Amino acid sequence: MLFRTTDPFGWPVECDIGQWNHHIVAEHPELEGYEALVRLTVEEPLEVYQSHTHPHRRIFYRMAQLPPPYGLCYVRVVIEYMRSQAREEPLGRIITAFPTRISGGEIHCSGLCPRCASIRSSPMNLPLERIAINPKEIAQFRIVYDRKYDTLFVRPEPPRPAIAVDVAGEIWLRVDPETMQVVGLEIEDFATVFLKRHPDLAHFWREVQPSRLPWRRKGEMATFALVLGEFVRRAFRSQLQQAHSPFT
Repeated sequence: MLFRTTDPFGWPVECDIGQWNHHIVAEHPELEGYEALVRLTVEEPLEVYQSHTHPHRRIFYRMAQLPPPYGLCYVRVVIEYMRSQAREEPLGRIITAFPTRISGGEIHCSGLCPRCASIRSSPMNLPLERIAINPKEIAQFRIVYDRKYDTLFVRPEPPRPAIAVDVAGEIWLRVDPETMQVVGLEIEDFATVFLKRHPDLAHFWREVQPSRLPWRRKGEMATFALVLGEFVRRAFRSQLQQAHSPFT
């Protein structure tokens, strides 16, 4: 066990050392050495949201000052709470954590924590217009699907430190804050929610899965990454246009 603490609701929360090393830091190397910050986010969050896809998950946000090039940003921590017959209160387990430029990326969620502040703007002045999403570059990344937590990672090998940018409330775009280069994608609830919302992508994903020939599967994965990259590029462009529209 890496640490055990209590959230603002009085519920115990644990962070397993295996989950920290093999999932959180392995896929988000920018958080290496920041166990105390993740713990503080659980104990004293700025905002807490109920997940709109998981009834037993809550998302905690806390503003934090990270070293350059990250600066002032939000730390996002996802906790899953489970009840058992042996205990009255639920036990929370940290599923994932990473820094992001903005809080409140959980669409259709309400603030839950009594300490929450009504802050929705980003403390990090990240020039989103400089982010250029190149599907061909994304096609060169490795695809890793975490079946246990239903999360898809599309990233280089090894993963690179980054800041997460929310795209349409569905995708986390991982961006190098120095170069503004896209260094990965992360999609939570990939099979249970995302693919059901986008049947065309689900069709491509099904085509990739059954292949038994390693060389062929690698090519199919690159094709899927290319299609996914184009989908993300369009969604991100639409998001920027809406942000600059005088009617939004």
